[in-house]
Amino acid sequence: MSQTVNDDLSVFMKTGQPNAIEEHCRSGLLIISRGTAIMLLFVYIVYLVFQLKTHADLYQSSEGQEEEEELEMSTVAAGFALLSVTVVTSFAADYRE
Repeated sequence: MSQTVNDDLSVFMKTGQPNAIEEHCRSGLLIISRGTAIMLLFVYIVYLVFQLKTHADLYQSSEGQEEEEELEMSTVAAGFALLSVTVVTSFAADYRE
């Protein structure tokens, strides 16, 4: 960790700009963010290959066991629930102490 602090300070000392450390940290954060997104995409693709190609028989239902499911929630109730959750989420995202 002390090496990172020294690297940040050397960036600041070379440029003489107070925002140099922020830009250096932002570029590191951007690399971590993109790397994480690529890893998650890879894991998702591997999951799809597992589910659809290599183990497709585990996810198929038997022909004799198919039943018609009854709806437990109407379309209006589902739409209202979705709208409610969206509004609550937007308030939670905008709330700051």
